[in-house]
Amino acid sequence: MDDQSKWLRIADDQVDVDELMDIIRRRVAMRRASQQAGEGEDPGELAQKLYRELIADRDDVSGLSVEDCEILPDDYVIDWRIPVIGPIHALVRRVINAEIQRYLQAGLIRQSRLNRQVLLELHRLAQENRVLRERIDRLEEREPPVPDVR
Repeated sequence: MDDQSKWLRIADDQVDVDELMDIIRRRVAMRRASQQAGEGEDPGELAQKLYRELIADRDDVSGLSVEDCEILPDDYVIDWRIPVIGPIHALVRRVINAEIQRYLQAGLIRQSRLNRQVLLELHRLAQENRVLRERIDRLEEREPPVPDVR
């Protein structure tokens, strides 16, 4: 055992500490090499890639509705299927549910209201984004883009 691996002490004779340290060193070296290889990417290409992943593919918010904003379930029913124990179990669940709602309902109502406001703003911003993109496309059709001088 060399001096560098003395800090790692394993009492099991079947475990080779030097081999473990070699594995750790190789993994660290591979991680550093992959990080350095990633630094060679063109910033413009990286920006376009991020734009496509984060913005362009997520412009459609029309699939979201006001019902998606509601947190409180309107269709939650406490029922029973077991003939003898079922009604007692349902009664206990109703009491517990009523207590939980008493504490949480005001906050959930406020959160649902906030969700609706965020959704409306999101729809407005998506519409504004579409208009601005159309405007940029029209401007680019009239004037060719200025070449990048580096």
